[in-house]
Amino acid sequence: MDKDRQIRFLYPPLIFLSSIALGVWLDYPNSLSTDIESMLKNVNTTNVVATLLGLGSLVLVLGYLIGTVTILLLRLVFFNNGFNYEFMLPKQTYGKIGKLIFKNKNENVEKKERMYAAVVFDYSYINDRIHGWIVRRWNAFMIASFSVVGLLGSIFLGPRLGFSITNGWFVTVDIFIICFVVQGWLSYRETMRMITFLTKVENDPAGDRDSENGS
Repeated sequence: MDKDRQIRFLYPPLIFLSSIALGVWLDYPNSLSTDIESMLKNVNTTNVVATLLGLGSLVLVLGYLIGTVTILLLRLVFFNNGFNYEFMLPKQTYGKIGKLIFKNKNENVEKKERMYAAVVFDYSYINDRIHGWIVRRWNAFMIASFSVVGLLGSIFLGPRLGFSITNGWFVTVDIFIICFVVQGWLSYRETMRMITFLTKVENDPAGDRDSENGS
């Protein structure tokens, strides 16, 4: 798994656990905090190692679960786009992409092929540095989406873990959800607009990249 995907799976579960920790702290004392205090009183080296290993495994499992649920929800949100959340571009943009990538320049990109056509354009016709800019925006969108699901999960699971939803915790979590939603939306919009803009560029970005790699 590359670094970008590792980061996507790492931050959301940490945000989820931080939200749970905040909820436990604001609702102290409660059954969960009592259990944690009891565990800490009996702590020893073996328990510390086991706890750290357990937390590490928990973060990995939560990251995968949050990621899976998020992608499923994104597909449902983009059902009008053929359940394709990765590329939502104007029809004219797909037409320009088709003229670039197809042998038959008059061939149109069918709706079911739009994602594949956009991927080919992204990786074959976009300069590496511009592609890096796009990847950073895309990662920001994915991390924000994963984090929203993680925070919603903490609201759902919080009361079931033994603490009450206090006003302070609920308001704090809601503020962060709004921030992540806004950040994710802006990053997604910038990503799609950049890809659309690149289809209007006169010079072939791939040619620039080839000349850089050959120099």
